[in-house]
Amino acid sequence: MTSDAPDLPEDWQVRVVRRLSGGDRGAWLCAASRGGLLVVKRCGAEAQATIAALKAWPSDARVRLLAHHGDLLLMECLRHDLTLDAEPAGVQVRSLAQLARRLRVQAPAEVPDLSQTVGEWGRRLATDTGDAWDRRLSAARRAAMELLASTGERTLLHGDLHPGNVLRSPHGWKVIDPQPAAGDPAYDAEPVLRRALDGGAVGLIPNLVDEMGLPEDRTIAWAKVRAAWYGAASARNHDRPREARWARRLFWLDALC
Repeated sequence: MTSDAPDLPEDWQVRVVRRLSGGDRGAWLCAASRGGLLVVKRCGAEAQATIAALKAWPSDARVRLLAHHGDLLLMECLRHDLTLDAEPAGVQVRSLAQLARRLRVQAPAEVPDLSQTVGEWGRRLATDTGDAWDRRLSAARRAAMELLASTGERTLLHGDLHPGNVLRSPHGWKVIDPQPAAGDPAYDAEPVLRRALDGGAVGLIPNLVDEMGLPEDRTIAWAKVRAAWYGAASARNHDRPREARWARRLFWLDALC
């Protein structure tokens, strides 16, 4: 057992093998006494929202939740070397679009409103730095407020639906590691557009948006808001290659409007 392993309930009948991810929360690979491997994840304050989200989504589209105790979740172990981002760009885009539509269910009461996510990003990036991203952030703040005010939906959102959070299982692709929120389903489509842009498939975006059953204007608007967040955060972290990628994506998103 690793020195920072959590105390697990005895009735789970598992022992920690090794840590899978770092940070204050983390995840651990565990061996079950009956054989096989499972994963324990610490979710912190988001535990109840994560549990509610996993229970609400179709069982064949998300990692299987086996038990929970406090902020610890016991889940099936999917192979982390079989992620969607290992697939060709076209497969990534189509699979993400299909998952985004399949995960569109009514949000449980335990899931916080999307406005909280918007507020957290606003506070994180509140200080002007005098760089080129200040104008983008100002526009993103206004757009996000308008988008929030003009939707009455409480759709369950994954919040981080990128290919690295989609793993292959015997039953197809399953999502892991949600950052659940309740709100406009167009918000969750940003990673689909991101992969299409990175793969040079800008012309496919209108068809993809239509396949997801989303309004094109709102989908592109949310993608621009999130791209401004991530680009500004990359700039403030002095990650120039990542910043350049977000700037390029914003260029193409602007061209779609």
